[in-house]
Amino acid sequence: MSDITTGLRTPKANTSQHLRVMRMMGILKTRRDGRNIFYGIANEKLIKACSLMQDALAQIMDGHSQRVAVESKLLVDEAFSEAKVR
Repeated sequence: MSDITTGLRTPKANTSQHLRVMRMMGILKTRRDGRNIFYGIANEKLIKACSLMQDALAQIMDGHSQRVAVESKLLVDEAFSEAKVR
């Protein structure tokens, strides 16, 4: 759990509580190896859903970036056109 708390920068008690709830809800599964507990996603569908969301958000961000680039070019072109007129 220390890897999780370090990565998330959250208190150990808070992380432990969230992990416990997710385990009780069937979202996470655990595997014990000595003193270590390893957490994993319990349902393959959750992994697929996260992957789909990631892809959708990447497409949205890519489209947004392209629109910003086009709008920026239009603004620059407009600024140069105005400068030539003056």
